[in-house]
Parts: sequence; structure tokens; C-alpha cells
Amino acid sequence: MKFFRVKDYEEAVDCEKCDLAAVRIFTAPAMVKVASDCRYDSPIDGRHITTHAARLEDMKRNGCVEYDPEMKKDVARKQRERSEAFERGVDETVAKEIHKMPRKKKEKLIQEVVHGGAIAEAVRI
Repeated sequence: MKFFRVKDYEEAVDCEKCDLAAVRIFTAPAMVKVASDCRYDSPIDGRHITTHAARLEDMKRNGCVEYDPEMKKDVARKQRERSEAFERGVDETVAKEIHKMPRKKKEKLIQEVVHGGAIAEAVRI
């Protein structure tokens, strides 16, 4: 793939590999930001936003970032990781406390839970 300036459009360009005329595809330069102006009031401080530059400045001033749909996935992943870490912490704490129990107390617990048919269920409050 080769890039040429638009002013060179009139000149025929051949493919270097097969000597046939190359297909021409026109695109905007990569560094050009194509965005329509926007008009709204800042939801944070109520200032009138009338251009893309003003929007960027408003976001910077208020510590905001551009919305990216992937952000929802990141938040869900972080919540899942925190929940899993919490569950591991609960399991480790319960195991530690049971390990510290005197033998008779452990036997009584086993009798109540395993043989007595009690159902132990952790409930977060």
C-alpha cells in the first residue's frame, strides 16, 4: 500500500508487483479530527459548550474522559474481581477460624452441619 497526495491524482499509478493500474482509495488524513460542532450546556457546571474544542476543555477542567463502550466491560470486570476477592477472603477467614477451634468444638460443628442436616449459607448484609 502506498499513499499519495490528492494533487497527484491525475498521474496514473501502476502496481509495482504486477504493472496494472492501481486501485485508488481516497481517505481523510489520519491526523484530521472530523467532528461536527456540538451545542449543549455542561452537565457539571452549566457552561455553554458550542464547539468540539470547548467540549474537550470542559471535560479536562472537570476531570472527565471520553466515553468508550469498553468502559462498561471494565467496570463489570473490576466488580467481578472485587466480589471474587471478597469471597476468597471470607472462605480463608472461615477456614482459619475453624482451624483455630479446639477439637471438641470442631467435632460439634461437624456433627451439627454434616450429620445434623443443617444448611450453612453465607448472607451479606
